[in-house]
Amino acid sequence: EVIIEITAPIVVPGSINAMGTAEAPVRITGIIPSILLSFVAIETQSTLQYTLVRNIILDNQGAGLSIVNCTVTSDAPDGITLTSTSGTTYITNSIFWSIIPPAASTINYVGGSVSVYYSDIQGGLPGDVYPDPSVISADPRFVDPLNGDYSLLPYSPCIGAGDPASPPDPDGSIADMGAFPFYGITGTLTVDTVWDAANSPYYVVDTLTVPLDVKLTVEPGVDVMFTRKALLVAYGEISAIGTDAQGIQFISADPNADVAWSDFVAATASGGFPQPE
Repeated sequence: EVIIEITAPIVVPGSINAMGTAEAPVRITGIIPSILLSFVAIETQSTLQYTLVRNIILDNQGAGLSIVNCTVTSDAPDGITLTSTSGTTYITNSIFWSIIPPAASTINYVGGSVSVYYSDIQGGLPGDVYPDPSVISADPRFVDPLNGDYSLLPYSPCIGAGDPASPPDPDGSIADMGAFPFYGITGTLTVDTVWDAANSPYYVVDTLTVPLDVKLTVEPGVDVMFTRKALLVAYGEISAIGTDAQGIQFISADPNADVAWSDFVAATASGGFPQPE
């Protein structure tokens, strides 16, 4: 992880491209003496567009940005300010969330315009921003934001909620919102697979298919946990035989069970459901 600590305003007449990765995001943080004072700023002075991908941006106000898969947060009660003299700030697959909730939207902008898609915006969008239905306003369920851990808990509503047309997450699932993707199991099993208790729990984050001629064995003591929109489809064989001492659970990843998982489907090669013998 690269950490850029800003202690005074930075003026950039050229371009900014801060390109983090899922494994190593770029952390841009401002040092402020009080949460009541103005944030440190990255100030851009050109007509170019500035691109931030998979960044964690703390206590900053900036301008003229394309913000993609970023986590933008603040500990100030007045939210996050985007300042621009012209142009549009584009926000996609990102989370804007303050530790201290703002009175209204966590996004404030001065000048220019803002377009937001497939993002989690605390307090919703400002009234004059197009209310795209892909935008949510739900607690992103960070692991430990007070100590700087902005990765997602397995029951975060941001998992799999990014733009389906975006590049998939490293595990092959639909893009998550924010800088840190949640790693889980998805796709199609290609070989016989065993899930054992030593590596439990197993998180299914999207459609997982067990094809014909492939066997998935779930051993006693295993928890199989499903995030939002997860689906398990079996054309092949699934063996899940628990014991009195060690059961097997197929459950929602949310301990409060307020996020359901999609379904568990057993199907024949022709697409129908198997009949009991």
